[in-house]
Amino acid sequence: MLEYIRKRSSSVYVLIALGIIILVFIFWGGGSGDKEGGRQGLVAVVGGERISAKDYENVLRRQTEYFRNIFKGQLNDEMLKKLDLKKRTLDGLINRALAVQEADRQGILISDKDVQGAVAAMQVFQQNGVFDNDLYQRTLKENRLNAAEFEKSIKDEIAATKIQGKVAEGVKVADDEVRDAYLMEMRKINLEYIEVPPSRFASAVKVTDDEAKAFLQKNSSDFLTPARVNAFYSYAGFEELAKHVKVTEDEIKDYYAKNEKRFELPPRVKARHILIKPDENEKDLAKAKKAAADKAGEMLARLKKGEKFAELAKKYSDDKGSGSHGGDLGWFSKGMMVKPFEDAALGMKKGDMSGLVQTEFGYHIILVQDRQESRRLPVKEVEPMIRKMLAKQKAWSLARDSAREFDGAFKEAKDVAALKKAASKVKGARTGTTGLVTETGIGGELAKDVKLREALFLLKDGGVSGPVETDKGVYVFKALQREDSSVLGYKDVAGKVKERMLLEKSLAEARTGAEGILTRIRGGEDIRAIAKNEKYAVSETGFFKRGDGVIPKIGAGIGEAEKIFDLKKDAPNYPELVLRNNKYYILKLKDTQDADENGLVSRKEDIRARLIAQKQQEALKKWLAELRAKTKIEVFEQNM
Repeated sequence: MLEYIRKRSSSVYVLIALGIIILVFIFWGGGSGDKEGGRQGLVAVVGGERISAKDYENVLRRQTEYFRNIFKGQLNDEMLKKLDLKKRTLDGLINRALAVQEADRQGILISDKDVQGAVAAMQVFQQNGVFDNDLYQRTLKENRLNAAEFEKSIKDEIAATKIQGKVAEGVKVADDEVRDAYLMEMRKINLEYIEVPPSRFASAVKVTDDEAKAFLQKNSSDFLTPARVNAFYSYAGFEELAKHVKVTEDEIKDYYAKNEKRFELPPRVKARHILIKPDENEKDLAKAKKAAADKAGEMLARLKKGEKFAELAKKYSDDKGSGSHGGDLGWFSKGMMVKPFEDAALGMKKGDMSGLVQTEFGYHIILVQDRQESRRLPVKEVEPMIRKMLAKQKAWSLARDSAREFDGAFKEAKDVAALKKAASKVKGARTGTTGLVTETGIGGELAKDVKLREALFLLKDGGVSGPVETDKGVYVFKALQREDSSVLGYKDVAGKVKERMLLEKSLAEARTGAEGILTRIRGGEDIRAIAKNEKYAVSETGFFKRGDGVIPKIGAGIGEAEKIFDLKKDAPNYPELVLRNNKYYILKLKDTQDADENGLVSRKEDIRARLIAQKQQEALKKWLAELRAKTKIEVFEQNM
């Protein structure tokens, strides 16, 4: 319960409003426009504002990297096609332009101070936690950006955020909407189903050599030998480099002096509590709350008469986690508990006991055992932490500088011996070669990090990657040998081609068979009678709800067949086939279980917040659609 109270106090509901996941124009373009003139370097013009192909390509690359990291190497061509990142990226850029233009029309002003504050808050421009203008200018120069371009993109970002906030504000969700959503989400269904696999039809299909050769010609890209690369690499790791840097006492004192506020501790209290929760089995919520309040009132009266707080907490508190320890919650400060609870506790003195404090969990009685007022930690106490942090920052800087040195030296080096000599100049750096490997055949950290794999396999023979930064350090690669992918001859892949074609033909037959069964069921025949005659098994999924994400035993995502929850006893047959793992499924509702309304109390605010986020997103989509309708938008797909 204590962990739950703490987590709920800092819940954040993220709203992706403008239809694009990554749209922060930092270090990869943004706002640069079309410097070549004409339409050649553009992907779109939105109300007169140009969106360059360069910006589009950079955002698309970032979007792709984002999803590759999410799916951890499982992102294949089919998934990329479904994600339709090209359209997502273009839509996001258009939406951003529309939002910025509308903010300007509505007189939403972003001051230079707003922009300066946003830039100064970016850690990448900070040294020892403080904005460093020299680092700012140097970083922009290294990324081929000027300050005016970069700050314009930040200004636009702030404007877009402010206008979207204005559109989304004021959205509310009534209690009835929350209840209806809860009942819908928690309603469970049990399906019976017939599975129609392609293996049942495999004996009836054949593939000739001529068919296989024609198939290979049309789908040659599916039967390529993978590209292989052998590369030399040098790695400057932050932890290892940190051992070779020194942090002086003056640097520690200087950092402390410039960041004193970081070491200020807010007031905190050490407290116990007794929680009395409303009975979740009581259908009348008002009655349940009154009974809980009455019981908590009795506890309070007994405490005032002198009974021991810890003993009553152990015996009666509904927070079993803290209750077993006499209600002890330990030390906490602002932001660690739900607001009504922390407001009461932090407003009390040492030895004070509260009255009844109501939160979404029930009724609390709080005893403050100790209290500490706000204070600043002395430099001696935080010195080890500052030393470690400054060493890490220096290590990062050293790693980046080392990687830049590698970059230049590697281009000049003619063989592995020269490469090792160049890398040996940096203390703590290590080197190695990958061997001739494919993208899926790499081991170690190279296999885990998408950025490293992509940098390696983009290299041409003899090419140098430039610095590639990871969470642990910086790599630089030089390709020693590269073998590009090539189309295999028919003799080499005949077996794989025929196997693929046999599966596709069998699957087509399975679909025809499944559609025939579905047509008969729609005509009124019983699913079990058909299954018996056709020698199929009828299985059951067991009960499940929307929030489970997948249909049990079948494995299909509920998002792929969400209308199954619209099935009713008088209309139980799902009208479509479901395809999963190369098998077709015919579904029928067998039974339902209505939601238990007692569970609404604990989930009410979570559901309300999610519904508000959904309504805000709908409002923003509608708003953007209206802006699109009245704005002239030209798209140049040939440049995408």
